[in-house]
Amino acid sequence: MNNSKNTYKNIVNLLVNILQSSKLKLKVIKDDEFYTYFLRLVNSLLFLEQEHHANYEGQRYARSFVQVLADLRDEEIKIFKDDNLTLETIENDCNFLQTYILNIFQISKQELVTPTVISLDIVKELSNIDSNLQKQLLKNDNVLVTSQNNNSEQISNNNSQILKDSGEKETEADSQKKVNEQLINLQGLKLSTHPANNQGFYPYTGKPKAMPFFKRVLSYVFMFLLVIVIGINIYGFIAEIKLTDVILKDNLAEPKSFNFRPTSIAWNLSMWSIILEILTYAMLTYSFFKKPQFLRDKYRMQPMMLIFAIMAILFNSIYGVFGFLSYNSFVQFFKNAFDQVHNVDSVLEEIWSSSSFQVYRVLKILGAGIAIIPILLIFIVFSINPRLDRDKLMQADLEYQKALQATLKGESYVIDASLFDQDLILEAEKQDENNKKHDL
Repeated sequence: MNNSKNTYKNIVNLLVNILQSSKLKLKVIKDDEFYTYFLRLVNSLLFLEQEHHANYEGQRYARSFVQVLADLRDEEIKIFKDDNLTLETIENDCNFLQTYILNIFQISKQELVTPTVISLDIVKELSNIDSNLQKQLLKNDNVLVTSQNNNSEQISNNNSQILKDSGEKETEADSQKKVNEQLINLQGLKLSTHPANNQGFYPYTGKPKAMPFFKRVLSYVFMFLLVIVIGINIYGFIAEIKLTDVILKDNLAEPKSFNFRPTSIAWNLSMWSIILEILTYAMLTYSFFKKPQFLRDKYRMQPMMLIFAIMAILFNSIYGVFGFLSYNSFVQFFKNAFDQVHNVDSVLEEIWSSSSFQVYRVLKILGAGIAIIPILLIFIVFSINPRLDRDKLMQADLEYQKALQATLKGESYVIDASLFDQDLILEAEKQDENNKKHDL
């Protein structure tokens, strides 16, 4: 989900930056080929909104960009959700348009990708045409500007078209048909895939063989802790401590008898902490146990995940045993639960001295003690966790740009094989073979 939201944000930012450039806005208005690329990304926004529930700071922008295009081109614009799209193809389309602009129109990358302030009102204002752009439109009124693309056999039949000065205009249906045909042609263009999307790409400084083992051990430890936490709380709900001679403040003359359950009182005092503890260990179990999206992730853990795990364990352990370490801490923690009891001190002393509560107390402290084990394992993982190889990431981006440029020129390009780990490639091939056998 995070990937789709980031992709959505990047596309919105790119489209806004395009429309904020007078030069590129002119291309959107006059160049049907460039307009097709632009519209395809607007279609991608619609796909991400409907299929991935993506948005940018709570707002959806696909319809707003459609309205801007309709105002700029003075024609009805229709978009559709292409069910054949995937997150990978959308990211490729976004990268393609960036590279296309950088190489064809000589726009600086900083101007194209720099984050900008975005809102629905700002997007709406992008349909305005300033005086400079108006002059360019008048100057080029009878010329359809087309980009020079050596791969024109796949995208367009001609590099430039001159509109006939006969006053004849395309009908709205013909214009929409032409755009749809160009969209289909663009879909047929085979764009290079970024090396990061290849299972063999390994952008880290080391490849610790012990990492998969430690990740599996941590998953079992967190699963064990989850069972312990649930078991302790179940015991606390079941165990009963019979309290006699409880004097309530509103009835001092008649002592009462009550059944006290440790977890029930703890639940009333801090329900959210019990739920949070269970959910935390369940999430950590899943995070360490789940199959990674890419094989390279077997050999590395996200540092923020490790830091979160340590903080969550420490918080749950310290807060969870605070009321059970000593009698004084027990009184501080549970006294508020007996605010209607007149003889609260004697009642708390009776609870503390009961065998059922002492068993519950020992289990709580034992659970907190066991939580030290994953902390030690996480520190070991930290020590062997490889760092990102930023030089290799930069090389991968450079190779990808070269591949896209070759595609634009109708040429082939082989990405540098040193970016890929051969063992991971072989492992990925084995997985594919096994998946095919399983499907059969």
